[in-house]
Amino acid sequence: MLVGLVSLVLGLAALVLIAVLGHRLPTSYNPTTTVMVGMGGISAFFQVFSCVTLLTARSYVTDGHLDVPSATRARRLLVVFWSGTVATTVISCWVLVKAVESSGNFSRGERVEFGPPVVGYLVLLAVPCALALCNLLVGRWLLRPSARTLRGYADEGGVGAR
Repeated sequence: MLVGLVSLVLGLAALVLIAVLGHRLPTSYNPTTTVMVGMGGISAFFQVFSCVTLLTARSYVTDGHLDVPSATRARRLLVVFWSGTVATTVISCWVLVKAVESSGNFSRGERVEFGPPVVGYLVLLAVPCALALCNLLVGRWLLRPSARTLRGYADEGGVGAR
């Protein structure tokens, strides 16, 4: 729960910062800024969805027993959300890099360099991706039955005891 809550708060903060700071970059006059900020926002939404998946993990345990099919679905969801976060982060970073490289070709005509604002925004775009990875790793660790539990089922003549 703690990891999910901290990740949720940081993800929502990253979402707000991506939206607000994206339009204040030196490349904001570039028409692709909306695409870059949009993809960064979608990345943060995927990360928030992975937080929700992690926060609902407690419901997969009843009376000390793990509901393995539900836990398996949750683990798969965490992978899907992390993959979505990575894909949209890569697209957003690529669009920003291309906007900086082509900065002299648009209305203002001034050249933009990879200075602190641009590099800082690239790091900010990577925050949801890193948080979603943390959610994935914690979720895979928590939502996987232990080897001892699986051996116990095998010893009792349950699944895999043939």
